[in-house]
Amino acid sequence: MATKRGRLVRTPESGVRLQEWGTVEANALRLDRDVTTALVDALAVDHAGSFNLFYLLRKHYWTAEGAELGQVASALEQMYRRVGDVTDELAFRIVELGGIPPTTPATIQEHAAVHLEAEDRYDLRASLEGDRAAYATLVESVREHVGLADRMGDSATGERLSRHLELLERDADRLDQLLEADALVRKAVTDAVDAVDTADTADTADTADTARTHSDGAKRTDTRAEHPSHLRRPDDTHLRQRWDTVAENELRIDPRVAEELIRALNSDLSGLYILFNQVRKHYWTVEGAEWGHIDDYLVEAADRLSDATDTLAIRVHALGGVPVCGPKGVRQHAPLYIEDAHRYDVRSSVERDLDGYSTLAVQFREHIELADRMKDQATGELLRSHSKTLEDDIRVLQSYLADDSLVRRDATHE
Repeated sequence: MATKRGRLVRTPESGVRLQEWGTVEANALRLDRDVTTALVDALAVDHAGSFNLFYLLRKHYWTAEGAELGQVASALEQMYRRVGDVTDELAFRIVELGGIPPTTPATIQEHAAVHLEAEDRYDLRASLEGDRAAYATLVESVREHVGLADRMGDSATGERLSRHLELLERDADRLDQLLEADALVRKAVTDAVDAVDTADTADTADTADTARTHSDGAKRTDTRAEHPSHLRRPDDTHLRQRWDTVAENELRIDPRVAEELIRALNSDLSGLYILFNQVRKHYWTVEGAEWGHIDDYLVEAADRLSDATDTLAIRVHALGGVPVCGPKGVRQHAPLYIEDAHRYDVRSSVERDLDGYSTLAVQFREHIELADRMKDQATGELLRSHSKTLEDDIRVLQSYLADDSLVRRDATHE
């Protein structure tokens, strides 16, 4: 399947735009418009920050390795799921106040004080130290907005933020414990100094793009490109593997085979990333007579997409690759477009979700055939299990739409 080119965010060709991104409408809570505008702006910062922290923690959950793998991976999984819940609840409150939560890469990075990590893979200590810094940034922002909500007389928002603050502080303390206990392997200081000297020498010598090989055996091309300001990039002494490289794997799969499988799986991950976030957007903003059961279905569907993303990302890592974990990788491999930031009617929204599911289902079938040709039974079985899940959700979405169970705007005029 051809990769999408050009702008990743597209305006839908169908559907009714119910609300423009960046606007704040009247709310049923009878809060003053000036109050809700200030609160929506503040909550958008917290929402975007938690959105980025969610993906930081997931990336490190996928790629964690070393003697403490079990303990660290378990902690990261629990943390990313809790941060995901915070992201959901902040989005719901934004909608209740009459706004739209940021959902596209541009709107998220415009508001986020928490920076994503560069898509390369870094050592575990540097990764978790970055996560700890991200928690500190988000905690400071939420604490400030608890005070804002109290000053604005919105005790409900203040109480919600206080609960989120308690949860975030607890998980930040957990990261402190992992790092301060020195439970993670640390490189000798002399090794780090040697690595810095080597990097400095290479930086002086390389005046054009050159092929380089890291200690993990991964080859890459150094483009010397400038990096977006929203990306956090740890020092190269912590670098374990560059994005879009393939290292040797312990599965004894031929590197050329692994490279092709990684490329396919990263395309699947990119599609899952887009569809997961689109389904969540619709889960946050759905309204109408069928709100209850559509809302319940979408949250369950998002959880299934999340589970598929985890298992495929971990497989990419096992094959010697770096899983898609941010906007750069998504843009490079995306089989889908991201819906723009406006809010649309529920029928056209669900139709776009169905189209996304169907596109991924076709791609998964192609990649199952690829894995079979490459004689990688484990990857094929993973894709088969998630392909069935996608097809089950396609059937449900198709049934919702075919039954005409969603309110049609022309129904009252017939």
